[in-house]
Amino acid sequence: MIGNLLRRRPLPEAIGQQTDDLLRSAVGVRGSDSEAAWGLLEDAHVLSQPWVRPHVRVHIAMLSLGWSQRDRAEIVGQLGRLIVAGPGSATGRYPVGNIGRATVSAFEPMPIRDDLSQLLDHAGEESSSDGTHEPAPSTQDGAVLYKITGWFGGLALKSYARRRKPISDPAAAQQQQLLKLVRTAEDTRFGHDHDFSGIDSVADYQSRVPIRSFDEFWTDYWSEPFPTLNNVTWPGTIRYFARSSGTTTGESKHIPCSDEIIKANNRGGLEVLLSHLANNPKSKVSAGRTFLFGGSPALDELAPGVFAGELSGIAARETISWAGTDRYYPPPELAAITDWNDKVERFAQDCVGKNIRTISGVPTWLQVLFDQAFETADSDDRRLVSLFPDLELIAHGGINFEPYHDAFTDLLEGSHAELREAYAASEGFIAVADRSPGEGLKLLLDNGLFYEFIEADQLDQPNPKRHWIGNVELDTDYALIITSCAGLWSYAIGDLVRFVDLETPRILVAGRVSHTLSTFGEHITGEQLEIAVATAARTVGVHVNDFAVASILGTTSAVGHHRYVIEATGDPGVDLAAATDNSLAQQNADYRTKRADDIVISAPEVRTVPNGTFATWMTANGQAGGQRKVPRVTTPEQLDHITHTATEA
Repeated sequence: MIGNLLRRRPLPEAIGQQTDDLLRSAVGVRGSDSEAAWGLLEDAHVLSQPWVRPHVRVHIAMLSLGWSQRDRAEIVGQLGRLIVAGPGSATGRYPVGNIGRATVSAFEPMPIRDDLSQLLDHAGEESSSDGTHEPAPSTQDGAVLYKITGWFGGLALKSYARRRKPISDPAAAQQQQLLKLVRTAEDTRFGHDHDFSGIDSVADYQSRVPIRSFDEFWTDYWSEPFPTLNNVTWPGTIRYFARSSGTTTGESKHIPCSDEIIKANNRGGLEVLLSHLANNPKSKVSAGRTFLFGGSPALDELAPGVFAGELSGIAARETISWAGTDRYYPPPELAAITDWNDKVERFAQDCVGKNIRTISGVPTWLQVLFDQAFETADSDDRRLVSLFPDLELIAHGGINFEPYHDAFTDLLEGSHAELREAYAASEGFIAVADRSPGEGLKLLLDNGLFYEFIEADQLDQPNPKRHWIGNVELDTDYALIITSCAGLWSYAIGDLVRFVDLETPRILVAGRVSHTLSTFGEHITGEQLEIAVATAARTVGVHVNDFAVASILGTTSAVGHHRYVIEATGDPGVDLAAATDNSLAQQNADYRTKRADDIVISAPEVRTVPNGTFATWMTANGQAGGQRKVPRVTTPEQLDHITHTATEA
């Protein structure tokens, strides 16, 4: 069968000879003129696309050249293309004229130069005249090719994961990244306004470009030309906007999403896989499907060729269409379901038995999915190994994982799957856990983002000191500021991070700036809240699915306090509030002082709600979806709405 696949369409002699000549010439000049070598390989790629063997050979040659140049983006891009090149040629689903480089979209058809077009046209005429028409490939043939290329791709990815070395000089890498972004956007409106042509260092940049919030960017640059941003803060026209409601106000923001940031996000996703392979050399993760449990794939067309939607929808639209459902789950007909509850139910019914090796999503919604899948399977075994026996990896992110740790540990009992956290935001793919849980997330230093950091206690100052990789310190909470290849310049994304390693910069996410609880001057971070609730749940022997907290102001007859609504599995009794209180007092000196003798803050109040309450509440408020997150710090009125949801259920 394999031989039949490779021989299905005979390679015309002229095409074969020209491709061989181009590959040999590229080898001959790669040492002296790498650009010329790339040009030759691009021509070879255009010619080779309709035929499996030469198409794969060209991508191997591109991988080799990228490796010789230590070009990480090209290496990662070629590894991905190697996996899908063969099936694309065999099934006739490939982007005609695409030059095959990681610098361009892997699925974008491109004009073919006249001389190459004539060769391909002549090859087509020869095939027609000698009767060697290509038979339609069967579904079985395609599946076989996917398995073969998955196996070869897996070997290549493992080899790269073993051999690649960490960045030796993080500060130099970040400065180089910044200057590359500045040079690229030099001729934009923003570049002219901030004298990008005169920037040669981080200090130059920070002296010219102030920190801005979304609202400031919207007012100063984006609102007037929206939705057509052409050469405003990034070169060219922005084709996508990631619609982000965040978790605080629920109001939609439209974050520019350039072609470059889409590629960077894809590389970030591959970083998760490479970290898994580096820690699991015997992995067979590439032999199965990846379940992308995200939000709605629906996109709104705001203007001709300009779309807005959830980041998962943009990723779905930009996923290589000829990669097929043998690589990714869910299939298009299920992904297109607009009603979130119906979609989760259909996923739960369909996903079992689909050779799922990787699952990615937000822990809150993954729990909902797993619960429904267990109910559908009607099994007493509530372990994931009973649903997905070959599962190797759960990639999670979006919220602090601490409250969910125990529940997922139970879910993974008997499985060889591991948990791996990714820090991906609407603004960019920021960091990946490359070590064990709790050891920090490795910042991606050369992936289209430049990072700045402001100490959390200086956020309210008019001119806070701006740190960067070159001068940050360990164990300090910083507000994260990013500059991106989508035209965000010193943009405050609203997250707090803390460094746990500087040699290979690794961070822990300490929560959202807006999730700081400080009505009474207690300065409790989101991270401290997560740890307190998780520790309390562990102490009293329950699993927490979700929670939210609000400050209840004091009156003339009562001291103010914190009120929690906690969705827990099991009976927490009356000890959950006391255990949460104790954990916060141990973590936070301000809280401990203000809790003394109930003078400033009285004991916390905990209201528990049944399993599924938060999911129902999110759905009722139009916030259901794989990327939506429960606001940890909210208002007393919102807590009342949540508890009201529980009484109606």
